[in-house]
Amino acid sequence: MIVYNGELYVSGHFLTIYGDPGDLIAKWDGTSWSSVGSGLSGGNCLDMQVFNSELYVGGSLIAAGGLPVNNIAKWDGTNWYNIGANFNNWVICMEAMDSNNLFLGGGFTMINNDTVKNICKYNILTSVNELQNESNFSIYPNPANDKITVTVSENIEYVFELRDIYNRICIQKENIKELDVSTLTNGIYSVRILVSNKIQYSGKLVIIK
Repeated sequence: MIVYNGELYVSGHFLTIYGDPGDLIAKWDGTSWSSVGSGLSGGNCLDMQVFNSELYVGGSLIAAGGLPVNNIAKWDGTNWYNIGANFNNWVICMEAMDSNNLFLGGGFTMINNDTVKNICKYNILTSVNELQNESNFSIYPNPANDKITVTVSENIEYVFELRDIYNRICIQKENIKELDVSTLTNGIYSVRILVSNKIQYSGKLVIIK
């Protein structure tokens, strides 16, 4: 589920929702459900992400609003679009790092005849800076392939958590400064750092090998 333009969007494997048209995706305006254009065709819509004021959808998709697509499409609030990227397999997860950076992960190994390893960067991406926010923590490099470094501006005790797209804990350690991530598969991971059981840092870490 995701909120876009003030309405709640849901997606999955369905053709109707409470008797109203669905076609893998539907929206709720606070009063009633309605279709999103003429909907999607395929097996499943697995993830949605708002990026540059448009709603991107990924999954096992063959059409969006009647337009042929290859597992990904976008909606601008009125019309569906093919983004011009042909994924040879499912798009399972998406994460907008900011207004210029959209990462996608899934079962795909080819995009427009280019070989990839289940993860890619979309649009004008050229690089990704280190994960950082207003807390006392920073994590780099990002993307990473073998090791990451955690820096702390204060001498405090903390717990580092790394979770996969299914919210399963992959790594949980105390007060780490350097971490081996070479055994992790390519993908987008959620990072949380807790101090006294309260989240003090959250972000995304991309593993690309």
